[in-house]
Amino acid sequence: MTIPLMQYGPVVVGLAFASLVWLLRRRSWPLLSPWCRGWTAVGLLVVLVFAIVWNAWVTFPAGNLSVAAVSTLFDLRFAFPLVLCLVALALLLPTARNNDQRGGVELSRRTLATFVPLPWAIFTIAALTAVLAVTVLAGTMSRPDEDGRYLIYEVDAATGASGSTTIYGWFYSVLCLVLIAVIVALVLVQLELISRPALAIDRDADITQRTARARNLLSVSAGGLLLHLGAVLLSLYGTSTVRIGFDAGTAGWAEVGASFADLGPLLLVASYISVATGFTLWCLVLLSVVAPASKRHMAEMATA
Repeated sequence: MTIPLMQYGPVVVGLAFASLVWLLRRRSWPLLSPWCRGWTAVGLLVVLVFAIVWNAWVTFPAGNLSVAAVSTLFDLRFAFPLVLCLVALALLLPTARNNDQRGGVELSRRTLATFVPLPWAIFTIAALTAVLAVTVLAGTMSRPDEDGRYLIYEVDAATGASGSTTIYGWFYSVLCLVLIAVIVALVLVQLELISRPALAIDRDADITQRTARARNLLSVSAGGLLLHLGAVLLSLYGTSTVRIGFDAGTAGWAEVGASFADLGPLLLVASYISVATGFTLWCLVLLSVVAPASKRHMAEMATA
């Protein structure tokens, strides 16, 4: 029961919560153009299918794969959510352009943040900050192995006994930091493409549409960051469980664990919440462009 819960629990929780939010908020969300809905739906469907399959496999690897293949794929568990996020953002790129070219001269200056909802900007920045903070903390605790790769965590006892295990160190995080930098750059480029064109004749409708596209963009990027963060926190939970035993003389047999062993349960819970929230954001964007709005709402949008 525990394995299926870890494999599919975050997905089910994410879809359920996203459905609830969509039901409560659907009337306040604008109906995007078919062009935007189509590209957004394709992007989110692709990454969600791969993310669900990947999350299930990483939790409990299956298939007739060699040990070397499993080890290689398992080493990609941190970077893969970020790669999926980049795929989704790339497929969102066509939606950043404005299909309605009618408009007048704009005297007011627009910036990247003009159409960005403040709560979503704060949430995305918070997710990015959490990822960077955990990355730096884990990196500083890592030590090089015999090949010079910073992926070892060592536990030393006062008697000279020591033990080690793997940790999300610099060996893993460098690639992820590069991918995160590309994600940030792609988000900034798309925000520029959303804000640059002159507003359409129907200014209010155009502003609403651009705000919704910016919200979807930030939701996708924040979801990818949280899925990555969940993988990192789960790995750190595994590292926190390491223990070494040694003969303490008259005191008998003693054990020493990781310096952050007490945080183990918190890391496990935080990992589950992070992954579930990431799936929630991606499912929410998908529902907003796929699930049909009410007939009354569609009529209101058509006559607005």
